[in-house]
Amino acid sequence: MLINSILQYPLIWDLSQIIFGANKQKKELYRSLIKKKGALLDFGCADGNTFLAFKNFDYTGLDIDAKAIAHAEQKYVDFPNATFICDDVLKNNLPKESYDTILFAGTAHHLPDKDLFKITRALARLLKKNGCLYFVDPVKDTSRKSKLLSFLISLDQGKFHRDEKFYTKNLKKFSKDLKPKFTRTHFMTGTFMPQPTYYIAKFVKA
Repeated sequence: MLINSILQYPLIWDLSQIIFGANKQKKELYRSLIKKKGALLDFGCADGNTFLAFKNFDYTGLDIDAKAIAHAEQKYVDFPNATFICDDVLKNNLPKESYDTILFAGTAHHLPDKDLFKITRALARLLKKNGCLYFVDPVKDTSRKSKLLSFLISLDQGKFHRDEKFYTKNLKKFSKDLKPKFTRTHFMTGTFMPQPTYYIAKFVKA
């Protein structure tokens, strides 16, 4: 699809997130969830478009997209507390129990089930004991009837949009070490374009 090819360019992707992706509201949401400062891993960070919500954290962004990571490193070169890593979390190259908090947001709908749960288990390995993982992803919501919203979702590159029921049913598959503390759905307001319903889950490492 042509639009997917265009969005591979970090500057264009950034612009799309500002106009269509509610980047401002996403940063506000993530920051409202994560209040405790410390070592934070932003999994699937793309080009670090949510970093500024955590500019006072010991921040590490992780993504497999080398072009996006290179762009993030250039964009935030003046922030010594920001580290960006291009790597595959499933290869276990990162030191275990290194992070107080992990943000896994806006990425799951790009992953098939078999990879989703492999990744959540790998992320659990990276969390310190009593550390928290926050999972956020857009979900199907049949109660939201908007042709524009349906069109915008159809343009998204993710092929694995799930519903709230799927995640609620499979919370235990995330990792035997991650204990769910709460789940809820979230509707973003004040956005330029309509946004999907978001599913949020907080896990604590036992």
